[in-house]
Amino acid sequence: MPPAALAEMGYKIALYPVALLAASIAAMADALAALKAGRRPERAAPFAEIRDVVGFDAYRAEEDRYAAGPPAARPKRLSSS
Repeated sequence: MPPAALAEMGYKIALYPVALLAASIAAMADALAALKAGRRPERAAPFAEIRDVVGFDAYRAEEDRYAAGPPAARPKRLSSS
């Protein structure tokens, strides 16, 4: 139901959890169809945005905090650029 219709009924807030899930499922289906056809998905977040959303930098900071041995002895990390 649109927010305006809900407001007319007296609601001040509405939650749309299934709307995000439905959009995600449709986007994943489109991406899988493109990959199956040998194409790249048309809409994809840049890797830098994925790193930010997932929290890669925080993981790396924790890894560095608890890593054993000098940095030169640790496995080389892949660049995101």
